[in-house]
Amino acid sequence: MYLRKNKLSLHFALILLVVVCLSFSSCGGGGYDNPQAKPPSVMVSAATLNLWATNGYGTDARGYNKMVILDVTTADKYNAGHVPGSYLLDTATDLAAKRNDGVGDTISMVATQSQMNTLIQRTGIDERTVIVFTTEDGGGSLMSLSRAYFNFRYWGFPKERLKVLDGSKAVYKASFPLSTEPTLAPTPSTYSVCLLAQDTSVRAPLAEMIVVAEDNDLNTVVLDSRSPNEYNGVAGSTKGPGGTDFVAFEGHIRTAINQNYTELINGNTNTQILSKQTLTEKFTALGINGSKTSYPYCRTSYRGAITFLVLDGILGYPVKLYDGAWIEWGQMADESYDGALKSDSPWKTNTSSRSEAITYNKEAGKTVEKLLNANSYALRADMVNVSDSTACGTGSGNKPIAPGY
Repeated sequence: MYLRKNKLSLHFALILLVVVCLSFSSCGGGGYDNPQAKPPSVMVSAATLNLWATNGYGTDARGYNKMVILDVTTADKYNAGHVPGSYLLDTATDLAAKRNDGVGDTISMVATQSQMNTLIQRTGIDERTVIVFTTEDGGGSLMSLSRAYFNFRYWGFPKERLKVLDGSKAVYKASFPLSTEPTLAPTPSTYSVCLLAQDTSVRAPLAEMIVVAEDNDLNTVVLDSRSPNEYNGVAGSTKGPGGTDFVAFEGHIRTAINQNYTELINGNTNTQILSKQTLTEKFTALGINGSKTSYPYCRTSYRGAITFLVLDGILGYPVKLYDGAWIEWGQMADESYDGALKSDSPWKTNTSSRSEAITYNKEAGKTVEKLLNANSYALRADMVNVSDSTACGTGSGNKPIAPGY
């Protein structure tokens, strides 16, 4: 056993060394060759969307000449009213996935290749299509829309093919009528994400987040999109995957800055994101101006996805979403705290070098939910990126910035 532990420790040390050498020589990733170029925002007004929905998208400067509107909502809310011509992207089924980066199962992870292909083919998306996302009023709805945006970016859709209705369907309805008639199903496409260059580097797996937490790199910044109580480690702040019991420990990733997602949206609508100028000012105040790579997260990275949308889609700054989020990070503790891992696991996050404001829920009298399929001695903790980057065959997609490369 002693020999096995030493081998694992040596293996992990080598992994971290490789990650540091490779990941931060190119940590912009995700198509951010010139972050100061300030690319156009993905946001579109209700008037523009109505013009497209009424008269057709036309042909843009890049040659795209087709539009598909995806209403990111529930079936009931879609049936109650949607932008004419839009198709339902059901938040409960279409892109929801429980996956495993190698150390344990985690809910609400990035969608699989099969899920993406099913959605884009069902809604007729092809190589000429621009996709517009819409949703309801409300912060929760904006989270789901932002997660959909992130999924499309991860699977290779460039920003110029993605648009987001500025505001909600309520904003659209204020000037233009919504439809309660389901949009007729289009001729299914045969398009596949395998025809795109997958950009798995916009997703940060557990392995990369551990390096980011420990490295003191001034070119990276961790953004905690949660409430102050969650950030400050107040016991009982984070429910486990089942939504009843709790993760092993509270706190935040080392060096993380607390920027509650509510600071990025108009509180009057709870769905409309602030103006590009205001957002620029907010992030400049945090020392983020496009020269650093940001790593947002929250409990399940739905709130963090709003930060991702703002940075990637509006400001054009380098950003990687920590997909596993605190629901994963907060379980990577010793079994003595009802965490998922053995005391000598290299993947533990309840250490001062990786987490701050640590509070154990068990010690506070809370019941801790067990992580499923935990593997204390996993050789990798980036398996989602690895499997997705090769899902379309050898040589397809980009290698993820993660251990082992």
